[in-house]
Amino acid sequence: KDFEDLQSLIKKSWNASEKRNAIFHNPRGHEIDGDPVIMTDDYDWIKIPTLEELKMISEEIHNVTKEINEARLDPDGFIRKAIEKREALTELCTLNSEL
Repeated sequence: KDFEDLQSLIKKSWNASEKRNAIFHNPRGHEIDGDPVIMTDDYDWIKIPTLEELKMISEEIHNVTKEINEARLDPDGFIRKAIEKREALTELCTLNSEL
C-alpha cells in the first residue's frame, strides 16, 4: 500500500507541476484582435487560463503539498515510517560493523 500511495503522490505532483510549468514557461502572445494567448506543448495557441483555472491549479498544488507533508510529518505517515525504518536499519548496520 505504501508504494501505491507514493506512486499516487508522485503522479499528482508531476501533473500539478506540468500544469504550473505550462503557464509560467510557455511562450505568450496576443491574437490580432488583442486576446492574450499561450502556446501549448503541441505548438497550438490557446487563450490564457482564467483566474478560476489558475485558482484550481493553485489549489491542486496546495493539496498535493499538504498530502506530502502529512505523509512526511505525521507520526503515522507512510513516508515518516519509511524514514524511521531506514534510520533504524542504518543504525543496526553500524552496530554490526562495530562488532
